Amino acid sequence: MRIDITNKEKTLHQIRSGLKWLTSEYKDICLDFKSVPDKRWEKLWERALLIEDMERWIRKFHDFKDCIWGEFKCPKLQFMICDKCTK
Repeated sequence: MRIDITNKEKTLHQIRSGLKWLTSEYKDICLDFKSVPDKRWEKLWERALLIEDMERWIRKFHDFKDCIWGEFKCPKLQFMICDKCTK
């Protein structure tokens, strides 16, 4: 995945898409926990760390202070909650 933090809207879109994927993937993994290959877990955590970094970057470089979802709040059953919604 190519990351360009200079474009705030593109970065927000990538973060939102990543959060949707993480939530879906995590739910799938939990349904079949015992037979999930290690590589699938590794990919999940690797993406989670990347999204965490992207959120940190957008907040630092664009002085972004809102929820990643805009006027909404992060969904409660989402895999990760943005920094704004954890406060």
